[in-house]
Amino acid sequence: MTSIDRTLSSWQPSQTRDEILSFLSDVTTPESEHFVPEVDRVAVFDNDGTLWVEKPLLAQLAYFRDQIRPDDDPPRAQKQRSLFERAANLFEDAVVDLFDDVGDLLKDLIDGVTTDEFKHSVLQWMARARHPRFQVPYTQVVYQPMLEILALFRQHRFDCYIVTGASSDFVRPWCGPVYQVPEPNVIGSSLRTRLVERNDQLQLEYLPMPFAFTNGDGKVEAIARRIGKQPIAAFGNSHGDVDMLRWTSQAKRALCCLVHHTDSVREYEYSPDPAIHFGPSTLELADRFGWHLVDMKADWRRIFAHDTPSGQS
Repeated sequence: MTSIDRTLSSWQPSQTRDEILSFLSDVTTPESEHFVPEVDRVAVFDNDGTLWVEKPLLAQLAYFRDQIRPDDDPPRAQKQRSLFERAANLFEDAVVDLFDDVGDLLKDLIDGVTTDEFKHSVLQWMARARHPRFQVPYTQVVYQPMLEILALFRQHRFDCYIVTGASSDFVRPWCGPVYQVPEPNVIGSSLRTRLVERNDQLQLEYLPMPFAFTNGDGKVEAIARRIGKQPIAAFGNSHGDVDMLRWTSQAKRALCCLVHHTDSVREYEYSPDPAIHFGPSTLELADRFGWHLVDMKADWRRIFAHDTPSGQS
C-alpha cells in the first residue's frame, strides 16, 4: 500500500483524487510556480451534505424538533410543530428569508436562552440523538473520506474553516472532537444577542432576530468578514455553495470540489439543487467553472468509518 493509499484509504483511485493531490503538491512545494505561503493557505468546507449527512432532515432542525415538549403545554407544542414543519420546508427549498417566516418558533425555543445554556443543550442532544435511518449518533454519520481530506490539508499547513448555513453555535460545541477544527474556525448563521446580568454574572442571551444567514452569497461575505482572505480550496455539495466555490475558483491556483450524492444504498441519492430553483443547475455550473465532481458512489470506498470498504484496488 502506497502512502497515498494510506492517507486517503477511503478514496478510490480517480481523477478527482489525483487533482486534490496535485493541487496540494503545487501549492506547498517551494519550487512550484503556484507555491502559496502557509499564512495564505485557507480551505473552506460546507458542513451539511459535505462533511456529514443532511438527509432526511438537517441536524439542527432535528435538534429544534426534539426541543418541542408536548407534555408541558399541548397547544403551544402544536403551534411549535406547525412552525417547525414550515421551517423544514423552507430549508428544503433554500428560501433565504427563513428567519422572518419562523420568528415565532425561534421566540418560543431560543429567546432568552443564554449561549452557555444552548451549548450545553446541544452537547446533551448530540450525546443521545440517533440518525433516523442509520440509528447511530450523528457524530458517526460523518463522511470518512472528508475526514481524511481535512487531515491531509492540515498536514499541508492549511487553515481549515467550516462555512455552514447552520448556526455556528450549533456546530462549535462538537466540531473539535469530530473534525479537529477549532471552534473559532466555524463560520455560520447567527442570531442577535444581548448582554444581561444573571446572579452577578454577565451572560449573552439570544434574541429571535437574525444577525447573519450564511448561505449563497452570505457565505462569501462571511468568509471575507471573518478571515479577510480569499480561500484557495473549497468543498461544497449544494446550490447554496455555488458562490463560495465560484469565489474560491478565482484564486491563481485553486481547488474546488462538489460532493455529489449518488449512492442511495450506502447514503442518499439526490440533486444538489433545491426543489424551487431557477437558472443553470449546480452540476452545469460545476462543469462551466471546472470544479471537480466527487461522485460518492464511484469515488468513495467507504462513506462512514464503520462501513466495510468496497471496490478495493
